[in-house]
This record gives sequence, C-alpha cells and structure tokens, in this order.
Amino acid sequence: MTADIISISLRIFFCCVIFLFFIFVPLKSRLRFNNLKTGLLLLSLIIVSDLVTILFLTTGAPYQKYNTPAIIFWILYTVFIFYITVKSSFCEILFIVLVALNLYADIMTIAKLAVSLEDWNLPLHMARTVTSACLLILYIPLIWILMFRLYKKVIEFQTDFSAWKYIWLIPALTYLIFYVKIINDYWEDPIYVTASDLVFSILWSFSSYVFFCIALLLLIQTYQKITAEEQTRMVLSHLKMQEEQYQQLLDNIAETTRIRHDWRHHLLTIYGLAKEQKLEELTKYTADLMPVYLAEEDAPVCQNHVINIILQHYRAMAKAEGITITIKADLPRSLSLSDIDLCIVFGNLAENAIEACISQNGVYKLINITAAMKDDLLVLMIKNTYGNKILVKDRVYYSTKHEGAGVGLLSVRHVVEKNKGHMQVKHDSEYFSVNIILHTN
Repeated sequence: MTADIISISLRIFFCCVIFLFFIFVPLKSRLRFNNLKTGLLLLSLIIVSDLVTILFLTTGAPYQKYNTPAIIFWILYTVFIFYITVKSSFCEILFIVLVALNLYADIMTIAKLAVSLEDWNLPLHMARTVTSACLLILYIPLIWILMFRLYKKVIEFQTDFSAWKYIWLIPALTYLIFYVKIINDYWEDPIYVTASDLVFSILWSFSSYVFFCIALLLLIQTYQKITAEEQTRMVLSHLKMQEEQYQQLLDNIAETTRIRHDWRHHLLTIYGLAKEQKLEELTKYTADLMPVYLAEEDAPVCQNHVINIILQHYRAMAKAEGITITIKADLPRSLSLSDIDLCIVFGNLAENAIEACISQNGVYKLINITAAMKDDLLVLMIKNTYGNKILVKDRVYYSTKHEGAGVGLLSVRHVVEKNKGHMQVKHDSEYFSVNIILHTN
C-alpha cells in the first residue's frame, strides 16, 4: 500500500508541475503576486490534489464512496487558487481548470486501462507510473500547442471575452461524459475492461483536445474579425474625411475663381470707397471678400497629412456639438508609422473623446489634444470630460454602447503594443485621459 501511495504521489506531482508550467507561463503577465507567493499557492494546490486523490480517488481509499464530492471540491479549490492568483474572469479560469482536469483524467485513465489489458511483468503501481510518464511525454506537444500557440494568443488580446461564460461548458461536458462512460469504473480493482474501452478513451481524449483547440480558435478568429472590421471602419472613415476635405478645397477654389473673375469690379469699388475715405464701408466690404479657406475650421492642424485630416474632421464635429476643443499638434510631414496605424490611434481616441463629451448632461465639455515628437518618439495626450459611468475590470475598459470591452481602446492598444510603445489610461471624477508613446524609428 505504501508503494502505491508513493507511486500515486509521484504521478500527481509530475503531472501537476508540468500542467501548471504550461498554464502559468502564458499567464505570466496576469499574475497578481510575485513568483514566491505564486509558487506557494500552487504548491498548496499540488498538496490538496495529492490528498484528494489518495483519500478519495484511489482503489481502497478510506473515503472512496465520496469520490464525486471530492472531485467537485478539487475543482472549486483549484478555481479559487487560480482566481486569487491570476487576473482573469471566473469563467475563463473555469475553462482552463476543466481543460487541465480533462487532460489529467485522460492520462491517468488511459494508463490504467493499458496496464489492465497487458501483463507488464512489473508491479502494478510501477507499471502505472511508467505508463503515465510515457503518456505525459506524448501529451506535452499537444499541451504546448493548446497553451502556447492558442491560449497565449488569446491572452495577448488583453480583453475579457463575454463568450467565456459559454465556452467553459465544452470541457465540463467532455469531462462529464468521460466520467460517466469510463472514469466511474476507475476505482474498481480489478478493473474489467476491453480493448474497445481503451480505444474509446484514446479517441475521446483526442476529440476533447480538438474541441478545446476549436474553442480557442473561434475566440482568436472573433477578435481578429472585430479588429479587421475596426480597421476597415477607420480606413473608410479616413477616406470619407479626405473626400470632405477635397470637396471643401474644390469649393474654396471655385469661390476664389469667382472672386478673381470679379476682381476688377471689386478693385473699382475699393478704390471708390478709399478715395471717398469711407473707412467703415471699406472695412466691411473687404471683410466680405475673405475666402472661405482662411476660416479657422480649415486651418491646418499639423504637417502630417493623415493626422491633419483626422483632427480637422473631429475639430469641426466637436464645435458642431458645442464642445470646447484645443489641439496642439507639432508633427512632421512624414512618419515611419503606417497611415492605418495613425488613423486607428488618432481616429479612435478623438472619436471616443467626442462621444464621451456628447454623453454629458452638463454644459462644460472640453477636449484637449496634444501631440509632438520627442526625439524618435511620438507623444500623444488626449484629455476630455465625460458623462457615462466608467466600466473597467483588470485594466480593461468596457464599452457603454455594447456588451464587452471597448473595441476602440483595444484597437489602439494593439497598435501601441505592435509598435513597442506605451499606453496609459487614467480617469478621475471629471476627466478621462489617454497618454501614448510610440516609437517611430
């Protein structure tokens, strides 16, 4: 019995260490505590897993009849440890815990079934330990693909998907079916199985893994689709702004051409007013001749064509909504950043600021936009008043227009991270501000 307990403890320890490594390395950016405190919490999880298995889940365990409540307790304790250790939603953590439980149960069950079908000429506990170790090695590439290639990509999106509240049901149902079909017989000794049970277990394990990968791929594709739609919307918005600017330019040219055509008559009139020293009438007459392109609304904001169009557009929109807006943009004509990235950053932030001001009930509505170059860094600061309640969780800002995270800020953050920049979002009772630094070299 002692050899069996040692064998079980070793299997649990190595499985837990490997699983926790593949789970927590991708989650490193979300850890709440330092490495020491996180390690102690995970050690407590390994100890609880060991005790639950030995006391409730092994053949001849003193409390074997309570195996189902023990499994439920283990799941809840594991979710609790993950929840206090990692900055993630409850349903996302539940998904990861249930995925790990599925894969662990698959390895342990397949190992026992394989040992029961063949005479290994080894003590039973040793045969199960060797088989479990071999299966764990075979599973490592699959776990690596699941956690490092797929789940890590989901983590990099830095958004809390509302779909987690449904996706966790996939590993829950796969485990439930496997439990009813195979695992429920795991505690019987001797265990009576056939080759078909082993084949079913292997196929079901592979199918479960495929289900988990598909769930993560759907999340990745959903985010990429949202991002692509946002980029398309911003590009179309940019083209519309350019069209408006070009139309305004054509109107200005037409107006200037008309004025130049009539300039001879205007000169005669001006000469007559000046000769008769009618200064007031002369001043009024010349003021009426001022071309539209000298108006403040058309004054250029900066030398960069893309940013100039965007800020001019939103400046006119802000003034139409009665919002006080000040813009200081000292930017060169050419930047190494792509036009699409510039459009996403400036367009989304300016649009969000205007929408925040529009939602206000008060009279005082203000937007300050400052952009400048500091060596090879583009520094952007946008500060605005706001009216809606700020919804934020784990540094993710949620939209007040739809369920889920705000797409605009997520798109901006994605551009900032892609260009190895820095983004800081702050708010108090009156102002909401976004500060961004982008590398342009």
